[in-house]
Amino acid sequence: MSKTKLSGSQRSVNAKAVESQITLKANQSHNAAKDTTDRETEEVNRVGDMGRSFSSRLRGLRRDKELSLRKLGREIGVTANAVLRWEKDEVTPTRGKMLELARFFDVEPAWLAWGIGSRRARLKPDDLLPQLAQCDETQLTAISALLEAFDNGSEKWA
Repeated sequence: MSKTKLSGSQRSVNAKAVESQITLKANQSHNAAKDTTDRETEEVNRVGDMGRSFSSRLRGLRRDKELSLRKLGREIGVTANAVLRWEKDEVTPTRGKMLELARFFDVEPAWLAWGIGSRRARLKPDDLLPQLAQCDETQLTAISALLEAFDNGSEKWA
């Protein structure tokens, strides 16, 4: 078996080709992992999340935002060790910190704490219009009656 001696420029070209292949494989792996996470997130949003613990929901949210333990701790006003202990299910955050986490991640507090309800935070007005457009006449009448009841109730308290 004969060995071919490569010049410096040929070795450089070969090294760049190998580096390109490694980068391509790493990107494909990252994209596959992201696709899996996106599918899992869609499933959780559809059916709820009571099967997972608070710690796994928090870890997932932190990873989705690509935050380190330290960075999340700074945002919430705790140490990285406190966040780690939450994620290891050693302790549970106080009610106030739980609400701060929910606000920071824009999720419902009940979903974050117990997996109850929808992951998505309350509807924003822009999200409401497309849903109202899908309602039939009976549903719109019921919504209208609810709004009137709330409006009449607020007059009592004024």
